[in-house]
Amino acid sequence: MTTAADLINQLITKRISRISTLDIGTISSVSAYDRVDVKLKHLSKGQVREYLDVPVLPHGGSNGRLYTYPAKGDTVLLGFLQHEPAPQLEQRAVITTINEQLQYIRPVVLATLPTTDDPPVQVPAEGETLITHESGSYIRFKSDGSIIICGTTVNVIAPGDAE
Repeated sequence: MTTAADLINQLITKRISRISTLDIGTISSVSAYDRVDVKLKHLSKGQVREYLDVPVLPHGGSNGRLYTYPAKGDTVLLGFLQHEPAPQLEQRAVITTINEQLQYIRPVVLATLPTTDDPPVQVPAEGETLITHESGSYIRFKSDGSIIICGTTVNVIAPGDAE
């Protein structure tokens, strides 16, 4: 016998199954320095969906950001927004009117995910932070507070000077 709790559970499960909040996709092309096209392939449903002109979020906060963008073929983690991000970001406002019927459809790239196809060349030791580049250059922040910078050349410039 089906109880009221079972029916409510089924209804909730059915409604939230239609809402995408996170997904994994593959970069199909890079359209600008901070925008990419992403393909999602849902093997269970046999569907391929491509999102065009998806913004890529930099890592960081108001005190500093790390700008590094994915390349074609990279695997990325997508988050889906319910509202257009531009009005919220331009005005730093919160949208107070919410339409519960809208699905989360506007993707943003949250992070690039490592796969078994691209193992790291270097791995940080315990307590270290490592920033690597495809060229082989890297910056290693060691657990003792020292910093190692490795590259073919290292240029130090003052803020405001031309690069």
